[in-house]
Amino acid sequence: MFIKLFVLLFFVCFAASQTNFTGVGIWNTDGDLNIGTIDYDQGSYSQAQLVIKGCTYQQQSSINQESVYNYNTKILTFVAFSKTENNAYLYSVDCHSWTVVSQVVFDATKNIQGLTAVPKSNTLYATSTQGPTLNLVKLDPVTLSTSTIDSFAGEWYGSFYDPELEQLYLYFKNSSGIYLNMYDKTNKKCGSFGYFSFYGNPAPVLDLPLGLVYQPSTNGYFGTVIVEGQNSIPYNTFVVFNVYKKQIVDTGLGGKPKDMFTAVIPSTTSSNIYAFSNNNNQFSLYTFDTVDNKIQSIRPYSTPILVAF
Repeated sequence: MFIKLFVLLFFVCFAASQTNFTGVGIWNTDGDLNIGTIDYDQGSYSQAQLVIKGCTYQQQSSINQESVYNYNTKILTFVAFSKTENNAYLYSVDCHSWTVVSQVVFDATKNIQGLTAVPKSNTLYATSTQGPTLNLVKLDPVTLSTSTIDSFAGEWYGSFYDPELEQLYLYFKNSSGIYLNMYDKTNKKCGSFGYFSFYGNPAPVLDLPLGLVYQPSTNGYFGTVIVEGQNSIPYNTFVVFNVYKKQIVDTGLGGKPKDMFTAVIPSTTSSNIYAFSNNNNQFSLYTFDTVDNKIQSIRPYSTPILVAF
């Protein structure tokens, strides 16, 4: 059962829009990076609008949240790897005109993770790691210059921006456990919680980032984790966060065994959640009904989506 995610967090029912929910995604084809449109409610493939030759989007980049989409400005920012130049680049693409806004060589040794956008501005947040220290920074995607907001011991475990509260949520993990720091619009720390423990999971949870996603229709957020199921067969499940009880709660809603989620997208027009999955190169698109806490549909999808918004 889904719970609204900030203060005993629970999902509430919203009437479904009559208009199909659409978005943008990234995938690789024949060694090239594709960016294009997605219709989440119908269709079995995505339509490429821009192809970046000789570059690919790495699967690890999805885990590390090395891409972000600003729904207001329609700017998609992501890290891509050039095979021909053996370099990583930080790209910004205008998804209205489908043009590259900027392309700058990216130093992968800085371990930039958790790209997060502020919808009403061009501000980007990220984390960088230097040894045991995690730095929360503001990042200029054109110059790659950074300004440090906070530093502490730990590793990035998930982040997102709440546009209603104008707060950045940063989950991190250290030797003691999983913690949450919150920062207001002046970049001042306004809350700190932890450590968090998993609750209600029927099997062990793999030690991976929390896959945090903000859901506009409910002004809440949720995460996606991988659970080691029967016979060590993994599956994805959605979790919500009880901040005051310091619990990460299994909702009981998730994918089928071996269907590994590559991208999870909340609808901006309804309480639905969509998830692309890969099972041995067999791709599917899930639609989840978070009101009735069930899978609404699963349909084959020919495009190997790696990240989507």
